[in-house]
Amino acid sequence: MHRPRVPVTTPAPATLKLFVPGLLGRAHWRAALPGLSRLAALEAVLGRAAVLPAPAAHDRAVFEALGCALDAVPVAALTHHVDFAADHDGAWLRADPVHLHADIDRMVLLDAQMLALDFGEARALVATLNAHLAAERLRIEVGASPLRWYVRLPAVARMRTQAPLELAGRHAGSGLPAGADAGPWLRRGNELQMLLHGHEVNVRRAARGALPVNAVWFWGGGALPAADRLVRPRLIVGTNALTAGLAAWLGVPVDTRATAALAPGTGPAVVDVDAVQTAVHADDVHAWHAALSVLDGTVLAPALRALRAGRLERLTLWDGASTRVLARTGAWKLWRRRALDATM
Repeated sequence: MHRPRVPVTTPAPATLKLFVPGLLGRAHWRAALPGLSRLAALEAVLGRAAVLPAPAAHDRAVFEALGCALDAVPVAALTHHVDFAADHDGAWLRADPVHLHADIDRMVLLDAQMLALDFGEARALVATLNAHLAAERLRIEVGASPLRWYVRLPAVARMRTQAPLELAGRHAGSGLPAGADAGPWLRRGNELQMLLHGHEVNVRRAARGALPVNAVWFWGGGALPAADRLVRPRLIVGTNALTAGLAAWLGVPVDTRATAALAPGTGPAVVDVDAVQTAVHADDVHAWHAALSVLDGTVLAPALRALRAGRLERLTLWDGASTRVLARTGAWKLWRRRALDATM
């Protein structure tokens, strides 16, 4: 009996989109690389990949990799999906607590991660700020972390902002809101700063040697675009609010293990690595190298093997300065080897 042949369909190879803010470390650290243990897989990827221009901002790079180029990524609306169970629609603005430190001729920003703020302190501070903002029908809400604060906007504010983490340790003035609607938010920031000065929460913090919360940093405003504008990934890997919010908004699985992105599957997997940037902000060269070693052994080495075996079609690595793209054919160019410190 003749049986019709059933066509066999081979799943399209997967792609891996890897985001590693802080990968390049600090310029003077790279001179120490030859004296540290070798990172063979990272050396191979950086030496063989094509280098393309890319947005410097982490959130913009993630959205662009998913097929949606935005001048300003609405991070607040995205992370709202992590911090609140519902009511995500509309425009939101992050209003995060920070510390501004006067240093000779500039104000140095220390982001919320340096504050060790608890929920009791956050709510007491916000209650004072909301009493002032009530006249403008604005209200700050504390998220699931005492370090993430939000303001619902009546409309999208036309202004450019910068994430406090990207400004950490630098002059705060270079990242203040700018644009057509920035004026009122600069005024509000100054007013809230005066309310925070001398607040009883900060008096108690100063008494125990903790940094005062002396400013509110407005950033990440906007409304989310239509989700169908994005290339939906099959998996998102990360431990930060950005990746968790992206997964919740798109309704795709999220994992904290980078190795999960290398499991068999089709379509793009997005991996966002925090540990490298954390080491950079801590100004710890050994922690930076240790984080790179973990990345090298648990992600990049198996990714190279998957590329050569045909299980992975393309590896894309964003490093904060550029995007490096390594295709299957490039993974086999074993003669392309350069010292890592020269490649970075």
